[in-house]
Amino acid sequence: MYLPRPASLLCVTTTLSLLLVATACAEVCNFLPPGTSLRDGQLFYRTAASGSWTEMPEAGVNLAGQHTSFAYVVSETIEDQRAGVVILKFGRTRQPDEPQVDRSQKRVRLLRYTVPFDNGTCRAAPAFGGESVSAKNYDDYHDAGKSGDEDATLGSFHFTYAARRGGCRETNSRIGDSIGFRSRSNRGQFSFDMDVVDRGTYWQPLLYVGITTALASSENLQDQSVETKQYRVAWGQPSCIRFRHKVPARAGFLRINDLEGLSSGGYQGPVRAPERRWLLSSP
Repeated sequence: MYLPRPASLLCVTTTLSLLLVATACAEVCNFLPPGTSLRDGQLFYRTAASGSWTEMPEAGVNLAGQHTSFAYVVSETIEDQRAGVVILKFGRTRQPDEPQVDRSQKRVRLLRYTVPFDNGTCRAAPAFGGESVSAKNYDDYHDAGKSGDEDATLGSFHFTYAARRGGCRETNSRIGDSIGFRSRSNRGQFSFDMDVVDRGTYWQPLLYVGITTALASSENLQDQSVETKQYRVAWGQPSCIRFRHKVPARAGFLRINDLEGLSSGGYQGPVRAPERRWLLSSP
């Protein structure tokens, strides 16, 4: 169970300009329409054609082919503050009229742009920029913890981040939320397999003997990209993480995971927040 504690991780405020501070942390959501009610996990969007910010409905909306701005809301209601990492997963579903491409031949784009951020005692995240790995290597690494030829690139993509209560955690940590064969972990939250995200990473011994079969999460996906963004927010002060993306003409989607997001678990107390999923274009 999480108990409130005094805020100890703050945005960079000394020797840095206000502009730098704004870049380092999730920003105030005052660009949204006045009076907008904000809650953790909300998504807003704006297109060049509309010019105004609109809340994304749960079922998604058809933004086919449009350059779109997004704003994801982070709001803390449990502790005095929280720091964490948001994962942005874009892609599209392969359609019946498209040929299937072997996962070893497809690429998943990895993006992590370095911005000034006070990581406390967790050391600054090393520069990365943009790289790519095969979809097979990406799936093996995040779905079952298997090794591949491009693990070095994946290792560079992942990093140590400032988490709740001033702790330090790895984005690719395999430590589960609970005890069991399939427990949700940070690493599993990067998966494109929704079963892995919801239920936990596949257990290798069971995969080897065929009791459990991985679903090859990228098998029927195209144009996949994954980006991470760090944030820090104070209790009762919702902040927004902004990003842009050109939505595919067909079957595009966006999935967002917050590695430090929590939701009510009833008598069990707070549990890891679920992945948020939206469709962005029709098949």
